[in-house]
Amino acid sequence: MDDEKIKILKFSQQKFFSEGFYKITLDEITKDLHISKKTIYKHFDSKEQLLREATFNYITEAGEKITEIVESETTALQKFVLLIETLASVLSKFQSKWISDMQHYAKDLWDEVDKFRTQKLSANLSKLIEQGVAEGIFKRRSVPIVLQIFISSIRGVINPEFIMNNNFAIHTAIQETINILIDSMLTDKGHKVYLKIKRGVKK
Repeated sequence: MDDEKIKILKFSQQKFFSEGFYKITLDEITKDLHISKKTIYKHFDSKEQLLREATFNYITEAGEKITEIVESETTALQKFVLLIETLASVLSKFQSKWISDMQHYAKDLWDEVDKFRTQKLSANLSKLIEQGVAEGIFKRRSVPIVLQIFISSIRGVINPEFIMNNNFAIHTAIQETINILIDSMLTDKGHKVYLKIKRGVKK
């Protein structure tokens, strides 16, 4: 991917995620980037294609970060802490206006994003849960049920109605959600280890 296209994608991500996309025009983007419309059309056929590529470029990069964390050589709880921070950072970019626009004006794309994140989270969380059980820090539970609870909780929290009605920052909402879920899974040993990690003390 050339530098020009990357520049357009990165700017569009920031613009769409913070302000929504429905009322944003390609004219606004070209004006803000000081480029011509011809330059936009050299890389993207339409605003819809730009939205799709900007969205999937971002969540693909986020998915790679999550996989890197899960495959690292450290304990399951340390990975979970990093995972919480990464998810909170990633999802905090998605302001309620963007989520609302996606659900109302780009439902097919929203469904694709939801499917992608569900598959990515399921694959990586199952590995972490199994590792945590083997280490004695997570209670032995049905992995499919635990995964469904995680995914359903994240879906329930990351939606504009919940965020706006409860006056939550997305970053705070996702951290609180995952912390509650992890806390319910921890063994006595796990609680002690988690407390040390949160205090910045190595096991």
